[in-house]
Amino acid sequence: MGESTHAGPPHVDLPSGQRGPEVQRCPRCGGSGVLRLSDQKFRTCLDCLGQGRLPRFNIEPSLEQILRRQEATALSADPLTSGAR
Repeated sequence: MGESTHAGPPHVDLPSGQRGPEVQRCPRCGGSGVLRLSDQKFRTCLDCLGQGRLPRFNIEPSLEQILRRQEATALSADPLTSGAR
């Protein structure tokens, strides 16, 4: 009987030190999620899929850093531990 009827998105715990994506208002629909085509015609904004907001992700680490790390681990791999014969 005392159950919550919260209809929002589920809460997700991120590992410590990490934050979720920042959100910005959709520039196409102005945050409403709906585009007005004419006086009586509307449609869902396809840029934000009717949500009215767009996530803004911080891309870290960069692709260049990831490739450097992969090269470093590939060069330092021991042939006995990598399965090579």
